[in-house]
Amino acid sequence: MLFDLWLRYQTLSEVNSGIFPWVFGGDAWYNIHLVEQIIPNFPSYPWYDPMNQYPTGRINNWGPLFPLITAFICILGNSQTTTEIIRCSSFVPPLLSICMIPLAYVIGKKIIDTKAGLCSAFMIACISGEYQFRSMYGYPDHHLLESVLSTLFITLYIYLLIEFSRSDSQKFGISPKVVLLAVIAGVVYYAGIMNMPTMLLFAFIITLFTLLYPLFLHNSNAFQKLCLVNIISFGVFTLFFLLTGIHHQGFHLRDYSIGHVYIGLLLIIGNCFLFILSNLHKKKIRNILLVLLPLGILCIGIIYSKILDIWQILFDALYGFIFAARLDENIEELGMMVPGTTLYIYNLAIPLLVIGLILLIMRFHAQRRDYVFLSILWSVVLLGLSIQQARYQYYGAICATFLSGVALSWMSEKICQKWHKKTNNGPILFRSSYSSTISKIKICPIGLICMIIVLLLFAFLSFLPLNTYVTVDIPSKELYAEDWKSALLWMNDSTPNYGFDYHTIYSKNNFLYPKDVYTVGSGVNQGLKVLGIGKRIPSSSIFLGTYPSNEYTSHYNPDIDKKLDKKREKYFISSSDLFTDIIGADTTSAYEGSNNRILPLYSQIDSGHNLVLVANGLKDSFFKSLFARLYFFDGSEIQAKENNSVRYDEILINGKTYNLIQKNNPSGFSQILNTNGLRSRKTEIVSFNSTRSTINLPAISTFRLVYESSSVVSGKKADEIHHIKIFEHVKGHTIPGTGTIELPLVTNQGRNFTYRQQSVNNTFTLPYSTTNSPYDVHATGPYRIIETNETFEVDESQIEKYYI
Repeated sequence: MLFDLWLRYQTLSEVNSGIFPWVFGGDAWYNIHLVEQIIPNFPSYPWYDPMNQYPTGRINNWGPLFPLITAFICILGNSQTTTEIIRCSSFVPPLLSICMIPLAYVIGKKIIDTKAGLCSAFMIACISGEYQFRSMYGYPDHHLLESVLSTLFITLYIYLLIEFSRSDSQKFGISPKVVLLAVIAGVVYYAGIMNMPTMLLFAFIITLFTLLYPLFLHNSNAFQKLCLVNIISFGVFTLFFLLTGIHHQGFHLRDYSIGHVYIGLLLIIGNCFLFILSNLHKKKIRNILLVLLPLGILCIGIIYSKILDIWQILFDALYGFIFAARLDENIEELGMMVPGTTLYIYNLAIPLLVIGLILLIMRFHAQRRDYVFLSILWSVVLLGLSIQQARYQYYGAICATFLSGVALSWMSEKICQKWHKKTNNGPILFRSSYSSTISKIKICPIGLICMIIVLLLFAFLSFLPLNTYVTVDIPSKELYAEDWKSALLWMNDSTPNYGFDYHTIYSKNNFLYPKDVYTVGSGVNQGLKVLGIGKRIPSSSIFLGTYPSNEYTSHYNPDIDKKLDKKREKYFISSSDLFTDIIGADTTSAYEGSNNRILPLYSQIDSGHNLVLVANGLKDSFFKSLFARLYFFDGSEIQAKENNSVRYDEILINGKTYNLIQKNNPSGFSQILNTNGLRSRKTEIVSFNSTRSTINLPAISTFRLVYESSSVVSGKKADEIHHIKIFEHVKGHTIPGTGTIELPLVTNQGRNFTYRQQSVNNTFTLPYSTTNSPYDVHATGPYRIIETNETFEVDESQIEKYYI
């Protein structure tokens, strides 16, 4: 356990360094926000959050259990400020990871033997990947609690199945101990749902296990007990959830809706039916189910398509729950596992878990133990889903370590048999897990040594991804974390109040946004940082799925101001992160029409299909975007400075289109074109420097720079671009005049620049004041019309603003 904590606290210095503690990922920042709201209102939970998803507010479908536990720990630790809450909350995932160690041991021991339990416990402490990442210090999120509660739920069912074989027949076929365990399982399932609705997956596993039970096993008494246990467990859950869990309308299973009650009732009714059926036809239950299952599926299909809308609602809800990756493309944890990364992360566990699964199947075939069948089903389902969605890795990790423990226990036994030539009682693997002989297992030295060597090698290989994450990934991903901290703390201290209290828990039924409310625009990945550190309402976040915000990446025109006004965006945070998002989205064709701004250019390095990205050409449409005109040119008018004419071939290779530069192509180039098909030959005018536009563009008169961070990301002093720039959206001050007007300014970092604007319809609309500016970015002189040398002073009171 100490080793487990030592691994999890490798990020301690990264979290607590600098001017403000820093957690990893948007989910963690949102949990910090929830905990900050809960602490002064404990134990109330914000089911409605007006600080998100303006103008409706967020109907919170994150469960209350993890934030309530974290808030309670913070209260015990007397954590009151955001800094104290972040540091205290960051301890929770490592502490939860400790709880997984005894659970891993118990599952391995109960199903196989003590060696399997010890191996599984050791491996869960050091396994890498999503499980380890979600359990690190600095990642206060609900995922580890999901793993703990779901594993505990399966462990209780394993205990129940073992108890069936130990206990005598009682009233209704089950003993008081079994009833108690079933009630506890129902409470654990309820707690899992109240942590996150993904716990529903384990109701599916138990239901599938129950339906398959009579097809593969022939113990009718045990099957009846299983049905009664299911009725008790899901009955307890349904009662608790009906009393405390319904907070959302509709039937969506990803929400806290009555849909979960219907699922619970369906499971209870289904198990009652199976129980009655098994009592009436004990010897024929298998044959009856073989007939009833297809008929039941057919009837449900008919009802779904012809009669009741409720089946369609439940089907849609279940589809949205399982295939969430199709609904929320931008959430990293919902993507598929990458084979190369998976091999690097799980290393020895991959062949071991395959061997372990085969051995479990062999054991089930030989002994027909129901708890072994449940462990196989549990492992196959979770590992299969882990491949389909990366988020299930923090479920699948325990399965991987359990199966690896099975393999290591078997391997050590085989080594002992080979070296000592003794097989008196047969392989330990095929003994009953509750046999009295298990406590008398003797481990020979050679088998123990081999097992320890494999475990240590696994730990060493697992530590490599962790070391890479701590020493490479965190510094690279959070390279400008100090800039974000400073910028958002500045926003918290230096921007107007948005009209209501951050710490108050509001009800959707009686909440109205005040007239002076406003939001803050940013890249989608920074939205929850704006909320967690800046204490301001983000207009874009992972909950909204705008990636990146269309208003800032599309062509700027007056209609954009109307759209931003509708979203009440008073401030816009531009950064090199958003620039990277735009480049990444365009070069990977992440959304329709993405290649209108960026032209990725490739060169062929040999006569095969090997290409190298030479450069990203920036097209006219890139410089027309609001983001580029603000971030790279501070909203001032733009003069074209770079026009590179690029000739390229659009060529199709392996189903993907590449822009191949028509220069220095190898001898096999013509053959590649003929093989894959030349789509077209084109010429494009591009720039290879984001600060040198391909076209002339007028100034933007409705935004003004109010803050920039200290870090500089551009390589040239003449084109000094700071990592983060914050702009205020204003209506400005209109004065008559013709020609070109300019204003000298200095930023809060001491950078001097000049804002220039040409007149439109014989007027100038001026975004900056020359006197009484509330910001450190301020004018160093008056406005001057270049053609007439006439000067103007504009007071801050004359600048017309939004949302006041």
